[in-house]
Amino acid sequence: MKYIYILVLMILTGVVNAQTVATFSKRTDKVNSGPNKELEYKVIVTIPSAANYKGYKINVELDRSKTSLPLDSIMMPVNTVIMIDKQTEDNIKIRVKRDFTDDKNIGFKLTVTDVAGADKNALLGNGELLVLIKPLNSEGLNKSDNILFYTGTNIDFIDGIKPKELYFRSSFLLNMKNNDKATKHWLYINAGKERYASGADSLARVSYSDLNTNKFHKDSTYLKSGFYKTSFEEVTDNLFTSVAYLYELNNSTNDKLFGIGEFYVGYQTIRTKYKNTVLTTQLTAIPRGNPGEILRLNPLASDYTRHQLNYNIGVGFMYKQTNDTFDVRFSAIGGFNNGFYPTSLRKSIDGSQEILSSTRSASLRLRAEGTLLSPLGLSLGFETFLRTKQVPLFNVSLTKVLSIKQLGSLFGSSAK
Repeated sequence: MKYIYILVLMILTGVVNAQTVATFSKRTDKVNSGPNKELEYKVIVTIPSAANYKGYKINVELDRSKTSLPLDSIMMPVNTVIMIDKQTEDNIKIRVKRDFTDDKNIGFKLTVTDVAGADKNALLGNGELLVLIKPLNSEGLNKSDNILFYTGTNIDFIDGIKPKELYFRSSFLLNMKNNDKATKHWLYINAGKERYASGADSLARVSYSDLNTNKFHKDSTYLKSGFYKTSFEEVTDNLFTSVAYLYELNNSTNDKLFGIGEFYVGYQTIRTKYKNTVLTTQLTAIPRGNPGEILRLNPLASDYTRHQLNYNIGVGFMYKQTNDTFDVRFSAIGGFNNGFYPTSLRKSIDGSQEILSSTRSASLRLRAEGTLLSPLGLSLGFETFLRTKQVPLFNVSLTKVLSIKQLGSLFGSSAK
């Protein structure tokens, strides 16, 4: 395992007192954040007057009154005594388990005894050192990160398992603190873009009729008709945002169950593409000038794009389980959906205006996602949007997840 070595150099400043046995050169030091869950701290003790104090013993001790790190996370060597001989410096190696997510302190102090075991601490210079250790993972995700950014791809299954189109989402899970004290009230905000899994179908024998634009006659109009088969694929892209209030139903740190009330808005762009194959065709001449003749045309299906705006209000629950390795979230929200979509155009002196229709339906949104935290930061998500009398929509996504600290480092700012 790769360790982080921090050298605490014990160098005297100014004029060296000949009576000084050992000293720390500074009273404070800092270990920066990093991805390693275990590090080695190497304390180097400077002994400026070794020749005068041969046989004296210097002991590097843990100052518990100044140490906020749990003692079981600090592994001191069995022997922390430095015997003065001729050396002018020596060291003690301490191992630290860095499995915390906030700043911690470790305090060290020196004691000195002479050959007979008498206390000689009066001969110390600076005999105290306070080390600030920054938490794990400035370079990776950890379980306390609640502002996350997902970017990756949607997975489509219509033609094998293939990545399709960009997926991105920002997620903010924030506790509504009261005077800096955590409460049971949370705010959960999401926004992003996704592509639902494509839909496909086919029809074997469909009748069609249309004007034949390749054949003209001054006295007749020619009608082309027959049967064709068609296959089509429907792709739905969704821009969305949601704001939810969460109430914490239990008091667990790593396993949380929330009641949830949510307002959701989604703007869907739906593209339908057809592939037609004509099976039979015939031409029919229709004499012109017959006012009673009304042509009812049913042309071949053609590609088209439509848009739909969905407002959704619902209640449900969300379950969140997290530890140092993974974060799992599952939510189920049921409610009412109001969808708006254009059905026609109305022309006036002011121009054209879309005529919108709306549909109201019961709805259910289910979402599950699992995220591997440091060092990978990968997430697999699944979502389905169910509405009565409408085709179910599904999304599967594979993304890289970044915390706000990581995102800031990409733009040149470092995490504090």
